[in-house]
Amino acid sequence: MYKLFLGVVTAVILAYGGNAFAQSGQGGYLGLNPGGHQTAATPEQTRAAEDALKSSPDTWCRTNSSVLDRCMGKAEAEHTYCLQHDPDHYVSCRSMMDSLGTNH
Repeated sequence: MYKLFLGVVTAVILAYGGNAFAQSGQGGYLGLNPGGHQTAATPEQTRAAEDALKSSPDTWCRTNSSVLDRCMGKAEAEHTYCLQHDPDHYVSCRSMMDSLGTNH
């Protein structure tokens, strides 16, 4: 009998509990083609952006660093290190050094 009562109470709560919403409270219809207006960067655009970051030691700091003063103080050393060790992964190298706060 108790299980039956508990089942009925649970069913009533679920029935009158209201609609389910996203936790963010935003939810909603995304449209027919969400993101359809966006375009991907071409390899040439990506290469140009990476080359611009390599143009001077402080360019990367000004656009990407989370702690600008610390990055600017080490910009020359990190710039030289990343260009010498692996220029194809310059952005990854500078990001790692900035997040770790390393000194060279």
